[in-house]
Amino acid sequence: MKTAAISTVLLAAASTAIVPPSNFKRVAKRDSQALQLRNLNGRIFDEWSPATTFINFALTDPNAGVSADCGGSWSAEQGNSHKWNCTGNQYLLDFPKGIDSLESFYIRVSSPGGSLNALGQVGGASWQCKERTNQTSPLSKTCNWVGVYNLEV
Repeated sequence: MKTAAISTVLLAAASTAIVPPSNFKRVAKRDSQALQLRNLNGRIFDEWSPATTFINFALTDPNAGVSADCGGSWSAEQGNSHKWNCTGNQYLLDFPKGIDSLESFYIRVSSPGGSLNALGQVGGASWQCKERTNQTSPLSKTCNWVGVYNLEV
């Protein structure tokens, strides 16, 4: 009899602990949408030593409803650990493997707190590059992304 009473009390306590409170709301986690990079472009200035590559774009984060302008530069002397703040300081831009070739490189957009870390490779048919045609220009190459580059999060 005592065993049955103890079992009933334990079962009641266990099922109470499993039931969520009456004000509990289930929130469905939605899939994150890709960050959108518009007007993505790159330029190499080779009159400087070492040559320096500049990358610029307008960032839209549809998940947070935030837009920012981002830009950074890379040269062989600085290594791969430098990060640039986008406007508003909500996003950081870096090139985790450097930019040895403007034809193809990795780009990362992250948040200062680390909750966002989006990495992608720029290159291919939508990344259209032109070599310098004017020998007096300090630009040796310019590249532009055709359309919107979607950086998966």
